[in-house]
Amino acid sequence: MHRTRSAFLGLFLLGSSARVLALDPAKAITQYMHDVWQTGDGHPQNTVTAIAQTPDGYLWLGTREGLVRFDGMRFTVFDTSTTPELGHDWVRCLLADRAGTLWIGTSGGGLVKMEAGRFLRFSASDGLPSEQVAALVEDRKGRLWVGTDGGGLARLQAGRFVRESSRDALGPNVRALVHDGESLWIGTDEGLARLAEDGTLSSFTPENGLSRRSVRGRCTLGSNRGASGRRRGAAAR
Repeated sequence: MHRTRSAFLGLFLLGSSARVLALDPAKAITQYMHDVWQTGDGHPQNTVTAIAQTPDGYLWLGTREGLVRFDGMRFTVFDTSTTPELGHDWVRCLLADRAGTLWIGTSGGGLVKMEAGRFLRFSASDGLPSEQVAALVEDRKGRLWVGTDGGGLARLQAGRFVRESSRDALGPNVRALVHDGESLWIGTDEGLARLAEDGTLSSFTPENGLSRRSVRGRCTLGSNRGASGRRRGAAAR
């Protein structure tokens, strides 16, 4: 079983390091191999809050008990006991940017950058409006956007975070972010917002036909790849 599992995951990681491959619609779901990994397999916690893949092929998982790296066979856990730079064990969101840097949003520990195996933490002292990081996305210009609980939306600029001036319209809680190649789509407790390149902000609420007011993110591989032009990873709840 482990041999079959390893072969499948190895091929998946190798084949999808550059891009995420879709399932073949001509095949039934029963024609695909699948497996489940839980705490008995070395996973620290069964609730997976985020998934990202770095260019080296590793899968990274966010859990409530730390950051997990998966190579297709083994799980390696990074938490505050081994990696104090994380600031908090609850990882809420992940983003692998176009440069291969992994960004880690935590629940109370701020934002963490992992580059070349080294961790660097950003907090309120770096301009982060809240250390409860709920969403991350990279736009087509390579700019990092951060959605927070309590602090609204911010953008990384010259090593510091600048809070979006439209925060009053967005509300304090930004739950999901997607960039479609032209505009930034923002899921909040107040509805869905669209921030255009020229700074124009448009809002969509149940009064405009939105099914529910609160818009949150999903845990899907590739949903953070906002610069690719795909609108993925957000749902009204």
